[in-house]
Amino acid sequence: EAPPDQITLEFAGPMVMAENGVEVRGPDGEVLPATVLGSATSDVFLAVLDPGAPAGVWTVEYDGLSLDGHRVLGSFTFVSGDVVLGGAPAPEGGRAVGGLAVLLLTLAAGFAVLARVLAPTEGTPR
Repeated sequence: EAPPDQITLEFAGPMVMAENGVEVRGPDGEVLPATVLGSATSDVFLAVLDPGAPAGVWTVEYDGLSLDGHRVLGSFTFVSGDVVLGGAPAPEGGRAVGGLAVLLLTLAAGFAVLARVLAPTEGTPR
C-alpha cells in the first residue's frame, strides 16, 4: 500500500552521482527528501525515503556521469497502493495498474514507432 522505504538504482557500470543526482517526486509532484547512499563511484545507489509517504504514482529521476565521462540521465515511475493510470483509486474488486504495466506499454509503443520508421517503403532502394 505504501511506497518502499528505499529505491535501488543499479547501473551497468560505475557512476559518479552528485548528492542531488537522484530526485524522487511524490504523487503531488513535490520533490521529497531522499538520502542517496553509495560511494563516489558505484554501480548501485540507494535513495532512502522518509517514512509515512503517501500511496500513488511516483517518479524517480537520476542524473550522473559514467566513468568514461558520458552523462547518464533518465527517469522511471512506479505505483504504490490501489491506483489506476488516471490517478484515481481502483474501483472495488478492480485491479490496479502497476509500474511494470506502464513500463511495458511504453516500451511496446516505442517499438511500434521504431518499426514504422525502420520499415522499408515501396520504391525505396534497400
